[in-house]
Amino acid sequence: MTERHASPSGLPAWADLQAHALRLANTRIAALFDADAQRPQSFSLEHDGLLADFSKQQLDTLVRDSLLDLAEQALLPQGIAALFDGERVNFTEGRAALHMALRGGARTPAADAQDLQASDQRLRAFARAVREGHARGCSGEPIRHIVNLGIGGSDLGPRMVCEALTAPDNGPLRVSFVANIDPQELDSALAGANPATTLFIISSKSFSTLETLANARAARAWLRAGLGADADTAPHFAAVSNRADLAAEFGIAADRVFSVPAWVGGRFSVWSAVGLPVLIAIGERGFDALLAGARSIDEHFRNAPLAHNLPVMLGLTGIWNCNFLGIGDLAALPYAHGLRNFPAWLQQLDMESNGKQCRSDGTTADTHTAPVVFGHAGTVGQHAFHQL
Repeated sequence: MTERHASPSGLPAWADLQAHALRLANTRIAALFDADAQRPQSFSLEHDGLLADFSKQQLDTLVRDSLLDLAEQALLPQGIAALFDGERVNFTEGRAALHMALRGGARTPAADAQDLQASDQRLRAFARAVREGHARGCSGEPIRHIVNLGIGGSDLGPRMVCEALTAPDNGPLRVSFVANIDPQELDSALAGANPATTLFIISSKSFSTLETLANARAARAWLRAGLGADADTAPHFAAVSNRADLAAEFGIAADRVFSVPAWVGGRFSVWSAVGLPVLIAIGERGFDALLAGARSIDEHFRNAPLAHNLPVMLGLTGIWNCNFLGIGDLAALPYAHGLRNFPAWLQQLDMESNGKQCRSDGTTADTHTAPVVFGHAGTVGQHAFHQL
């Protein structure tokens, strides 16, 4: 395992940043623009069409240099290498975090490569059958409505991606998402739905998630009420789970159970079998484009120098804001309606990943590890909380 410092607060660059924070405490951002006419260009980074503009952050070149020093002193380059090399960076579970391998951004562990390829082929074949109308319910009618039952990483990512990438004229297919144990969400998803043409995807790696199983049982009862108590409901279910035995007990056919590698964390699992509703909604070509976009930023993150590395600079700016400027909140305000649920997914990606109080050596963190992330669709939010 790559060596880690107990805390970045003991590093020389941390003290430099504290001094910079005092120096800039009363400096308006407008003054930073007045001092540097090229500020928008010199404080922006772009990769593959994605632009990050840091010019309106309360920092200057001295702060940026110290943040880069902090990254080097905290061994961030070695940490990035450890992540992509499959080291056990998830120290609480003793696992790698190799979701990048799902999209070709890292090497798949040799022991899993063959099984993962076979699973991916099965997943794509099933999604293709649904899209082409070959997957049929117990009465012989083609499946046209897909309802994903999941929560957390089995809901937030796929839900957001489907909303962002599904065209309004998606043809006869309809994809819905249900996460809340409050039955109103399931009732709303099934309002006007035809049991004969509805498929439920139970997405739970352990097949034991309380909310998801409660909704799955309710879905099965709805099917039996509409199709008859003796109807075979198996054609109306698929599962994304690593517990094929429990899925079989529920009544799901083995060829409709798709597993997720242990080295894929839930909040990063949309590129795995958890993305089955996305694959069905946008097809293989669209899904491959999604994978390619993720792979592009993987390669940039892995190889770009720190000063030109978009994810690294986003992270360092967050450390600066949270720990030195006292800005404990991060607003994510997507102006594209299709990205309206991006803040909810980002909450999980950021706060569940980084919002820890305990460091890898078991000591309590003496720094802020993550901001409180909140947000809403931009134009709508302008009439709510923006003025605050």
